Amino acid sequence: MDYTILDKKLETFCSNKDVLGIVLVGSGSRQYRDELSDYDVEVIVKDHYYNQLDEEQKFYEFEEEGIEILFYPEHDFSQKIKSCKDIEHWPYEECVILHDTNQYLEEKIIEIAFITPEDREARLKLHYFEFLFSARRVKRTLTRGNELNARLVSAQMVFVLVKLLFLLKYRWPPLLHWATENLELLEGIPEKIKLMMLEVIRRPDGFLAEKLITEVDNLLTSSGEHFHFVKTDITRQISGSNFRHIREKYGLI
Repeated sequence: MDYTILDKKLETFCSNKDVLGIVLVGSGSRQYRDELSDYDVEVIVKDHYYNQLDEEQKFYEFEEEGIEILFYPEHDFSQKIKSCKDIEHWPYEECVILHDTNQYLEEKIIEIAFITPEDREARLKLHYFEFLFSARRVKRTLTRGNELNARLVSAQMVFVLVKLLFLLKYRWPPLLHWATENLELLEGIPEKIKLMMLEVIRRPDGFLAEKLITEVDNLLTSSGEHFHFVKTDITRQISGSNFRHIREKYGLI
């Protein structure tokens, strides 16, 4: 990947003593980048410097070159570590550090991209419950005769399943418009599951949704998980008051 065009745009920022680091995120930093991909650049600066910037100095867009440069104050960038939003973490799993003062970015990005075992375990259970909830309503929705509702419920089922699959492999769920590319790179996910996910959106079907539950259960078991064995226990746990903070932070339903 040739960063010459970026280097020219970033020269001034790299020499600024208040710039802590510069990082390339998004599809421009990944192996599946294509001709439609932009260069999404984040410039992390000291708080006092950011506060002195005018609004037009906090974001630069070079449309012809496909470059967008966004400034972050140090405090806001650090807050990504504790964020419950996948979009605040996923981009940093495979980002490219373009400039780093005193290894600031290297250390912060490790923290931002890290998934705690506790959050991963809780979210696996939550998204599995949401997956079951949606899958078992596909047939009912179809029986009621509303095609739009059936498609929405099917899409919801696949959406939470995507989250489940990535967390199972200790990865942050990706942006939806790059889900296919990232699924292809995610090791250990049976091709059958990927095909069934696409088919159930194309053609909502209660029987197919039930088959997908079986395939996901098999995957969880082969991955060493066992929380899915007794599904009433999962429902009880997720619905309980002790799990409320997890539902409110990460839940879709």
